[in-house]
Amino acid sequence: MITDLIGVPFEYEGRTREGADCVGLVLLAQQELGREGVVDLWAYFLEQAGATDWEALATGWHQGLVPPPPGWTPVGDWPLPFVELQPGDVIEHDAKLALAHVSTMAEGGWVLVTSRAVGASYLVSWGEFCARAKATAPSRVWRISQGAAA
Repeated sequence: MITDLIGVPFEYEGRTREGADCVGLVLLAQQELGREGVVDLWAYFLEQAGATDWEALATGWHQGLVPPPPGWTPVGDWPLPFVELQPGDVIEHDAKLALAHVSTMAEGGWVLVTSRAVGASYLVSWGEFCARAKATAPSRVWRISQGAAA
C-alpha cells in the first residue's frame, strides 16, 4: 500500500526507502502498486530537455516542448473532482518551483507528500491538500500505466 511509505526520510535525489525526494517517492509509490520500470521523471527531463538547469527544464516543460515520459498519461488539469482520482495518480503542484513538485494519491482519500522542511514523507487529507494547493497552484494530474517501461 502507498500508505506504507509514511516516514520515508527526505533525501534530495533519493530513490529508496532509506531516503527519497518527491520524484523518488512517486517511484516508490508506483512500485507499491506493482508497477516496475516506471520512468524517473527527473532523469527523463534531463535527457529530453538537453539541459541541466532548472530554468531551461521548466521552460521546456511548461511550454510543451518536452513530451510526457512513456507511460505517463495526463488525467487533466487542476482541479479534478476527487472521484476521478485513483491511488497512484501523480499530482504536479507548487508552480513557484521551476519544474513543480509532485505528490501521489494514496488509498482512502489521502495524499502522500514529502518535503525537506518536514524531513520525511507524510499523509495529508484530500481536503487539507486542496486548501494548501490554492496557494501553490497545482497544474496537472498524471496517471502512470501499469508496467510503464524506462
